[in-house]
Parts: sequence; C-alpha cells; structure tokens
Amino acid sequence: MKQIFLLVMVVLQIFAFAQKGREVELVFLYVNDMHAKIDKFPYLSTMVKEIKQKHKNVIFLSAGDIFSGNPFVDKHQQPGFPMIDLMNMLPFNYSTLGNHEFDFGPEV
Repeated sequence: MKQIFLLVMVVLQIFAFAQKGREVELVFLYVNDMHAKIDKFPYLSTMVKEIKQKHKNVIFLSAGDIFSGNPFVDKHQQPGFPMIDLMNMLPFNYSTLGNHEFDFGPEV
C-alpha cells in the first residue's frame, strides 16, 4: 500500500505542475485483493467505463494480490495470465505486487 501512496503522490505532483494553477478534478479508482475473481470483471469493466465517460481524469490502480483463488487462473499454462490479460483490457494505469504474486515462485 505504501508503494501506491507514493506513486499517487508523484502523479499528483506531475499533474499539478502540468495544470499551472487551474482547478482539476481527479478520480481515483482502485481494487485490492482480487484473488483471480475473473467472474467479477464484467461488472468491474462496466463500472470503470461509466465512470470514465463521466470524468475526464481517472486513474485506475490495483494494490496487488491479483493471483490465487481460481483454478482457471492458477492452473493456466502461464499462471496468472488470464488476470493480467483482463486487467490490460480495462486498462489499469498502475498495479503493484502483493504477496500472492509470488505464490508460483520468483521465476514466474
């Protein structure tokens, strides 16, 4: 969580300098501990698209723990990649690693 906070602060600083004193609305969306719940992606995708249609500046984050919890994801030829592919389709702006991203060993 500390990494996301620091990243958000850096993004805010960059954004503030780019706007040169204008008031700007930023919308932050984040998920945490998804644990391979691919069945929830249609709902998540719809929600994110609706929010992005209403707001110009949306930053979409993942706080990690995207793997472990679904046999389709965990037993895939490349473990975790169904989740990564779905996340890239939305798309997320940033993601950090949680402890479950290491469930398949450091080489994965």
